[in-house]
Amino acid sequence: MKKLFFSLLVLGTASFIAGVAQAPTQAPVQTPVQQAPAQPAQPQPPAEFSMPTHVQKQTMERALQLKIEIADADVTAYGFKQGAIFSEIVSRLALGSIQVKDDPRYPQLVLRIKAIQADRAVASFIQLGFFEEANLVRNQSVVQALTWSQATMLSCAKEDVVKEVTQVVNQMTNSFILDYQKAMVPS
Repeated sequence: MKKLFFSLLVLGTASFIAGVAQAPTQAPVQTPVQQAPAQPAQPQPPAEFSMPTHVQKQTMERALQLKIEIADADVTAYGFKQGAIFSEIVSRLALGSIQVKDDPRYPQLVLRIKAIQADRAVASFIQLGFFEEANLVRNQSVVQALTWSQATMLSCAKEDVVKEVTQVVNQMTNSFILDYQKAMVPS
């Protein structure tokens, strides 16, 4: 933040100095104008404060659909609770000012979890992906395109699989929120 502020300060000062350096050296030519009744002069801000102090942000609706894909066999075998996972993701998204709506017009955030028993451990694949509509230039069609994704594999004891998967899902959700917020800032 300090670097950004310093860069803006230097850029603004350089622009101001360049404007002063290019100021005309001759007095401006005045043309006769009819005199208007005297009114108090409005104070003008100094030139270095002439840039806007805030930028009007576009109002973009921050909403998406949420879909969770966990096989029924994994739910019963390992104790995954889709309702708890859904609620946790929705809560985190709400903290990031992202609404979850059940409307096909919105992009889709998809969580996929697949677990497999391997000897005394359970191997789990977790993927969080964000799908948005994209227009294909070649044939003018609209498709669902994967525009953001994180995936990981983990291995742990069967009794720890729900806790470990939940931690990974929370980390992925937090990462998605940060990247989504960056992408939603108007340029």
